[in-house]
Amino acid sequence: NKIFIYQPDGSIKIVEINDPKQREALRRSYRMTQPLIDYANMATSALGQMHTRYNPAFAPMNFVRDALTNAFTLGAQMGPEKAGKLLSAIAADVAGGGMKKAFQFAKLHSNGNFDEIRRLAKTDQYFQDMLDYVEMGGKVSYLQGVAAKGALDELIKDVGRSGIMKSKEQVDKFVDIWNEMFELSSRAAAYRLLRDEFYAENKKKGMSNADAMADAQSHAVEYAKNLAN
Repeated sequence: NKIFIYQPDGSIKIVEINDPKQREALRRSYRMTQPLIDYANMATSALGQMHTRYNPAFAPMNFVRDALTNAFTLGAQMGPEKAGKLLSAIAADVAGGGMKKAFQFAKLHSNGNFDEIRRLAKTDQYFQDMLDYVEMGGKVSYLQGVAAKGALDELIKDVGRSGIMKSKEQVDKFVDIWNEMFELSSRAAAYRLLRDEFYAENKKKGMSNADAMADAQSHAVEYAKNLAN
């Protein structure tokens, strides 16, 4: 019942419409007028999720597929050498416990423990890179991922000591956590490589260290998010 109007100066006006008839005049409700279409959409969605969301093999398979696709895209735009570097970076991150660190980052972030994140970032470059990515605008991409650990904590409480998931909601939480762990690791690897590449290019242009890094981080965030898109 709210409409967001984005102003040229960057501010947002929010208009709230409480009259149902006025709302329907602006936004047609297929749920009210086309129940058969709604049921068909639900069936199609359920069938699709059996191949993706509820398929345990999908996340690791998609992780590899995304890595190859991102490498191909990067190679087409920046040359085959960059494609090889991205694949090597992803492999190195996985072998070096990148997924575990991504999950730990998600846990701390979802619990609001930013001081601990910054403490770890001082001694671990992987944490520092993920912190930079989030603070530079990558949080939208990570939004579901950083909530994964919070969802896991809720799931553990719901399941209890039995360890048995008895509801669809519990299963949904578990599979989403599984899928997001792979997604986090993939995007972090792309960001780290791109930032270093853009930084090197900026230094060749004669930019100062601070300006070169700030520009590289900004462009790396944009590029990494676009790869995901």
